[in-house]
Amino acid sequence: MVKSGQTPIPPPKLLDSAESFDIPSRDAGRLIHSRILKPEHGIVPRGVMMHLHMGGWAIGSEDGQDEVLKKLADNNSLLVISVGYRLAPEAPFPAAPNDCFDAAEWLVENAKTKLGVEFAFIGGESAGAHLSVLTALHLLRSPKYSSFKLKGLLLHYGCYDLSCTPSAYNFKPSRTLLIDLGTIKTHVADFCPRMSTEDLKNPDVSPLYADLTQFELPPALFTVGTMDPLLDDTIFMSSKWMMAGAETIVKIYPGASHAYLPFPEDHYPASKQVFLDVKLFVASQM
Repeated sequence: MVKSGQTPIPPPKLLDSAESFDIPSRDAGRLIHSRILKPEHGIVPRGVMMHLHMGGWAIGSEDGQDEVLKKLADNNSLLVISVGYRLAPEAPFPAAPNDCFDAAEWLVENAKTKLGVEFAFIGGESAGAHLSVLTALHLLRSPKYSSFKLKGLLLHYGCYDLSCTPSAYNFKPSRTLLIDLGTIKTHVADFCPRMSTEDLKNPDVSPLYADLTQFELPPALFTVGTMDPLLDDTIFMSSKWMMAGAETIVKIYPGASHAYLPFPEDHYPASKQVFLDVKLFVASQM
């Protein structure tokens, strides 16, 4: 339905300039299907960004945001790797995080030699922002990869507490474009079946509950709109990130609802502003 334009999400347009790309999985005989988008017009990439798509852990794919990711690549001189992590409910937690961890580890070890530039950023939207934080914390916890330093995280309207923050409970469904409390709970139930509220507060599931003070966190850009039921997720997570001593930039777009990034700029002013804010953040970290 998404790919044929039968939902409010703009249907994806595949770009000829994008390339299919596979990353090894921890599971024997399985590959993580991904996609490479390179800057064009003579722009030399300065780093690799690992992108994790939105879709409530249940929809979307590595080839679902070619146009957005190509713009990110061109605007920021980045080589963007879009990771096709497994989706719920067929592949529930921890399948998606494990795919993201495997992709990040491969990029730490191979980006420079096989792609020509260093692994620099992780980012995504909604569920992808959630997986981005889990992946960054996974690298920091790993004895093998903890010394690796990311340049930064790009975190757009993420869900960081899967037991739901107050804004999700208080938001009136009629005021939101794409999601409400019921939608969030349905996606969480598919992603984390049979988990209790207490289970959902496990830091491995909901990064808001992680002890961030034990890590040297990478800089992070958080963005969200005031009309998003996940507004508190960004407010709370960015505050914890900042209190743990990490460079933290928070951009809150008045009137913007969930999932503004792929919408046309003339339809959503936040869609234009977020690309400007990302460009400033990436430039400052590079």
